[in-house]
Amino acid sequence: MLTVLNFPQALEEVRTYHEQVTNLKSQETKLRRGLNIFKIEQPPSKDLQGLEKDLEFLEQVWTITKEWEELWDAWKVGKFEELVTTDMETTSQLLFKRLNKLVREVKVQYSLDILTRISPEVTQSCKDL
Repeated sequence: MLTVLNFPQALEEVRTYHEQVTNLKSQETKLRRGLNIFKIEQPPSKDLQGLEKDLEFLEQVWTITKEWEELWDAWKVGKFEELVTTDMETTSQLLFKRLNKLVREVKVQYSLDILTRISPEVTQSCKDL
């Protein structure tokens, strides 16, 4: 079932997950120190790093949503003759540009992730030929 969140709930959920990731990274650091005693090298978890980036993107999206909702709430109760439509349009376009920039960043990030995952497989396949 799909749950619809408003921006305060969504931002709180993102913060909660961010705290959990921070705790996991702390545990990972302790484990890595313990493994160093036995001269075992363990690189930082790529999954945790990826999750942290995803949470940052989500937080940015919900922050933009919050800004839009707050602006819209103010505009929709204002008197029509007092509305400055040029300011409204400029502000709307700025938020839209920020959101589009974020979408491009996410696409680039996921494209790079996919490339780094399949690159060794492609290299191995070429060697096998």
